[in-house]
Amino acid sequence: MSGSPARPTTTRAAGATTAGQGGTISAMRGAPSAAGPTAVFEKTVVHPEETILDYCGNIGTDVVIECSGSEAAVNLALGVIKKGGLYTQMGLSGRPISVDINEVTMKEIEYRGTFATKWQAYEDAIRLIAGGKVRLGSLITDVLPLDRWEEAFRKSIEGIGIKYIFKPGL
Repeated sequence: MSGSPARPTTTRAAGATTAGQGGTISAMRGAPSAAGPTAVFEKTVVHPEETILDYCGNIGTDVVIECSGSEAAVNLALGVIKKGGLYTQMGLSGRPISVDINEVTMKEIEYRGTFATKWQAYEDAIRLIAGGKVRLGSLITDVLPLDRWEEAFRKSIEGIGIKYIFKPGL
């Protein structure tokens, strides 16, 4: 549901038909639709829960992969997941957060945590890339020399593009 644009890409490559994420739509500008989520829900939306539920036909999402660790994002995700849905927490908050645990019980949500750097994730990524299901080139906004690092950081902060690569000697 939230996190970097690369996560929805791999989610879709693994078979999901829709992947949403928080953030800004401007970050996805110029990216082919196959490279990112099929729906992007901006974090600036006044009523994000209503917007997401409306998109899902008011039944909620089947799966949530929460990648930010933000208290607001965790609670939003619990609010939009459907009864019996699968919730995976990847993002770390860095501090204790307040979560309505009643949502997990009342909706009978399968709730699990995962540490994102398991070796199996690399095998999955290699398989998806080798099978042509993830096109890495479509995620790269620009390749820049090191002396243009400020430009890349500024664009990233402004939500322009997805990934910037620095190549010494350019």
